[in-house]
Amino acid sequence: MSKETIKLIILIFITSYIALSRNPLIIAFLALIISLFSLLDKKTQKNIAKRIKPLFFISLLIMGFQLIFNTTVDTHTRLYLGIFQGIKIYSLSMLVFVYTSKTGASQILKGLNFLPKKVQLVLTITLSLLPIILDEAEKIRLVQKARGYQSSLINPLKSIFPLIIPLIHRTLRRTEQISLVMQTKGLSLD
Repeated sequence: MSKETIKLIILIFITSYIALSRNPLIIAFLALIISLFSLLDKKTQKNIAKRIKPLFFISLLIMGFQLIFNTTVDTHTRLYLGIFQGIKIYSLSMLVFVYTSKTGASQILKGLNFLPKKVQLVLTITLSLLPIILDEAEKIRLVQKARGYQSSLINPLKSIFPLIIPLIHRTLRRTEQISLVMQTKGLSLD
């Protein structure tokens, strides 16, 4: 087995463990280790603030959903479950962020060599587009801010559309460019 395959198997094992674990201390410990690892790595240091801000919002959203909609348990348990799920989401996202920032697309493709070709291609494009999409989202946010756009905490769905619509457009355009390049190079999945 290649080094890339072993890295990918370890990533799958750790993410599966985080997703299925019910022990908050282990999840918090893993989140701390992943955070320290990403802070110590020079490659991920500059992008970590951009990554943590949306994760914080998502974690607060999950806590809010737990508090509002999970009425089968008391308030303390709902808050605990919200925090626990937020830490899980944070850990999983940071783990994938560290993996995609440390591993190039060609290495990811080598690591996926045990899968069918179509699955390899889909996963490689997905994992390699994640950092690009985050960079595009930051550029769109800066452009919208320069145009005078202000986000609203009162109605977040209304304020997210000026960011999401251009992001979807740019992402679809980028994937179309990738598919044209692959067709030009003669990549066949048959």
